[in-house]
Amino acid sequence: MGDFMRETYNLPRTRSGQRITMRDIADAAQVSVSTVSRVLNNNEGISQSVREHVLAAARGMGCEFELPRYRGDNQLTRIHLFISTHMTSDSFHSDVVAGIEEECRRNGVQLSYTVTPPGKEGEMLAMEQVKRHREDGLIFVSQDNRTFLEDVAKLNFRIVLINAEHEGLPIDLFVHDNWSGVLEAMNHLIAHGHRSILHLTGAPQRSTLHRRHQAYRTALETAGIVYDPRLVVHMNISLEEAYQWMKEYLESQRPQFTAIFCTNDYCAIGAMRALQEANIRIPEDISVVGYGDNPMAAFAVPPLTSVHIERGEVGRMAARRLIERAASPQLSPIHVRLYARFISRQSVGTPGISSLSVE
Repeated sequence: MGDFMRETYNLPRTRSGQRITMRDIADAAQVSVSTVSRVLNNNEGISQSVREHVLAAARGMGCEFELPRYRGDNQLTRIHLFISTHMTSDSFHSDVVAGIEEECRRNGVQLSYTVTPPGKEGEMLAMEQVKRHREDGLIFVSQDNRTFLEDVAKLNFRIVLINAEHEGLPIDLFVHDNWSGVLEAMNHLIAHGHRSILHLTGAPQRSTLHRRHQAYRTALETAGIVYDPRLVVHMNISLEEAYQWMKEYLESQRPQFTAIFCTNDYCAIGAMRALQEANIRIPEDISVVGYGDNPMAAFAVPPLTSVHIERGEVGRMAARRLIERAASPQLSPIHVRLYARFISRQSVGTPGISSLSVE
């Protein structure tokens, strides 16, 4: 039995150089060796509280191991959420998390979090936590690194991804429709006579923002309007940065435009303020459309035309899917696109008599 343990798990030695055995873990946890064996092999017939107690004792002794998938009780008791630090302060991700929390409460499921820094450092931290939460359901929010997700899927089959575009990835995925809503918004601008439409967007590495950009370009080309890359501006899509960027933009020379499509409402409202401070009227001179239908959109001056998405619902659906997958592991992965609804308000009109000319 001890030899099997040494071959299967990376168990450290004590200070005297002796290998830690199942007997050592059993003594520390005050359970039988057979119980330790069943826990480490994820066999059925062990309660969740005993399982966690034994694993805590083993890890407290410095044991590191990757457990096989649990083959016993299929009822999910805990969901672990991974979210990046830069996402914790915006209302989109706050609403998504609130939806997850609501569904967990409704089903008696515990919810824990790991807030990670962006980039490779965050992925390394997340992978450490994935190994610690092998029996939990896992939710990743706005994770665009496909290779990282594929590595996670090798360790845990209970995974759901929210707010990212990964065609063909064999895990459950829930994302808002970043295509049809943008097409409808762009067609609305084009129908009002706009042909020079500035696009304020974020990092092209963000898969959801990239898809919105592709929809922007498709709408132009379908209408016979030549796509002009000079009218596409990448920035940190916050209210403050959009305001500052537009303020500086209006002081320089840029190509002519009569409308702006912003990849989120924060960006749109920041740009609107800079336009109005420069005595540019909305929508008489410049029309503005956002995306997301943030609660601020309806209270902007003028009220902002936008694309409404159900932020809380995508979180609820993700948590619900994990609970379903735990009960029925054989379920095939699904990719769900939630409907995005165009909302027409007062920030769009026909092109002004004197359009804004910038280079």
